[in-house]
Amino acid sequence: MMQVDVVLYPSLGANITITRLFVYRLIGPAMQSGLTLFPETPAPTTDCINITGLCVANANTSTGSLPVLSLNINGSWNYDDVCMCIPGHELMLIEGTNQCQACAPSTYKSTLSNTVCTPCPLNSDSTVHGSSVCQCDSGFYRAPNDGPSMPCTGPPSAPVGILVNVTTSTYSLISWGIPASTGGRTDVYYDIYYYSTANATRVKANPQPLYATSYNFTGLLPLTTYLVTVSAENGVSNQSSSTQRSIFIAITTPEGVPMPVVGVKVLSGRQYVEWNVSSSAHGVITMYEVVFYADLSDPSRRGRYIPVPSDVTVYQVNITRDFPSSGQPVYVSVRAYTQVGPGDWSEPIVFSQTNSLAPTQKSPSSTTSIKIIATVTLSTTSGLATTSVSSSRQIPGTTDQSTTTPTATPTESGSNPVISIVAVLGGAIGILLIVTLGAVGYFIFRKLRLKYMPKEETDHASLVKYEVVSGEEEENRVQINPLAEDS
Repeated sequence: MMQVDVVLYPSLGANITITRLFVYRLIGPAMQSGLTLFPETPAPTTDCINITGLCVANANTSTGSLPVLSLNINGSWNYDDVCMCIPGHELMLIEGTNQCQACAPSTYKSTLSNTVCTPCPLNSDSTVHGSSVCQCDSGFYRAPNDGPSMPCTGPPSAPVGILVNVTTSTYSLISWGIPASTGGRTDVYYDIYYYSTANATRVKANPQPLYATSYNFTGLLPLTTYLVTVSAENGVSNQSSSTQRSIFIAITTPEGVPMPVVGVKVLSGRQYVEWNVSSSAHGVITMYEVVFYADLSDPSRRGRYIPVPSDVTVYQVNITRDFPSSGQPVYVSVRAYTQVGPGDWSEPIVFSQTNSLAPTQKSPSSTTSIKIIATVTLSTTSGLATTSVSSSRQIPGTTDQSTTTPTATPTESGSNPVISIVAVLGGAIGILLIVTLGAVGYFIFRKLRLKYMPKEETDHASLVKYEVVSGEEEENRVQINPLAEDS
């Protein structure tokens, strides 16, 4: 309440003299409640009014704005204590009033509240008054999602006990143990890196963090060495420059099936098929295989398969033998072998639009082959003498049946039929001469034997024979009987 003194001077003629007048008005007093300050304010005469207040030093509201107080007509205050101590300060009662006092060193307070300061978390400290957060010690860090109340942590140590469990030519399984130190964190994961003798570029194998302690490598190259790095990571390892959290192992894949043969081409008027030696054979090439086939849609490439030694990359084509017998286009493919097995076939190339490159097969009836064999054998039971005479003659213009090759028919080649007849007659005359000579020789020998050898000894003369082969005719064999013995 406010009191006002008013002095009045008497007026002449008045019956009453007023010597002092007191006028009163209600006032909202200045005061502090909690951490909020109320200024002295006259009370309203009709209704409540809002008055802007203040927070004590180092205090604030949750919204950051000044507190608003309500003053009644009777001079009383309506209020809520909305002021709180800012981070780095704690509520203290000093000389009977509430104050916000700075936190002492090695303590902190990170929130807007009226709580007390607390000691710094593990591996952190504060060296000044009024700290809202404690700084991490050297070698320790906080992850972005770690609050000020979280302890500072470090990177993990390297994994232990790395092993290669399984390795094939294209696959490998490795495993390892968890690090001896996780850095004080539970979010340990692993990154896998590798590079190979075929590619010196360091490649990350896992695009996402790996929380398991094993990894499957697929798509490896056979006969290749890979240097693998397994690195242990956690939420703060990216803030550390330490490299002492990795372990290494070498993986060498065994031989595999070779890569497809490349550079297949046809040379010298379709007489040769050539291909390139693969620079990435995936093993030691043991052989090649060439195939001629007609059905391009057949994945098995059914046709003529020809093995080729591993040190040869050119194949001389035998058209008669190698070509399929159909009238379709002819294709050729090549594949390589290692000890593991065959690789994929090379891309097919057209060897011929048709297999008409093969020579026309002649009718066997157009082939005439005369083979003359004359044999005389004399043996005695006493074994005193054994004589064998053998003669074989090839008639000019004929072909030995053991090495017969197709020849053109007279119609096809345009030869004179008279010449062929003369050749046959000449062969027949030769046969008769040989038979005659054999018979004469046998007769003379017979006479000599009868004159100089005992009668009881027996002798045997073998057959003198010849054979004529012409086309598909069956062999005609003429047997000449032994000469009769003289009495």
